[in-house]
Amino acid sequence: MIKIALCDDNRYLLGKLEELLYELAERHKLHIDVDCFGDGAKLLEKIKKGERFDIIYMDIQIGGMDGLETAYRIREFDWNFQLAYVTSYESYMKEAFKSAPIAFIMKPIKVKEFEDTFLCCKNSRNIMRIIVFAI
Repeated sequence: MIKIALCDDNRYLLGKLEELLYELAERHKLHIDVDCFGDGAKLLEKIKKGERFDIIYMDIQIGGMDGLETAYRIREFDWNFQLAYVTSYESYMKEAFKSAPIAFIMKPIKVKEFEDTFLCCKNSRNIMRIIVFAI
C-alpha cells in the first residue's frame, strides 16, 4: 500500500488529483491510500501524531502555513517520503529544492508529467526501502 498526501487549498484541484491518482494506481495495478489536506498545518499536525506518507504532493501558495514552510518543518524529523511540489509559481523553484523534492510540477497539470512523477516517486520509494533494509 502506498500512502499519499495531497496538500492544496484548491478543493476542486484536490479532488481532481485524487481521482487521477486512483486512475493511475488502477492502470499500474498499485494499491494506494490518499489523504487530502487544505492547508499545511493540518498535514504537519497529522504527521506529528504519527501518520506516515510515502509520497506528498504539496502546493506552495496555500493559506496559513505555506507549502515550503510545511515541507521544511516535516523534513526536520521525517526524510522517509518522496516530495513533489505542484504549483503555479516557478519563481519558488530554487527555494523549494532546499526540502529535497523529487519533482516540481507546474500548474496547469499535464497528465503525462504527473504520471511520470508518480511512477518515479513509487520507484524511488522502493529503492529507499531496499537501501534501508540493506543497512
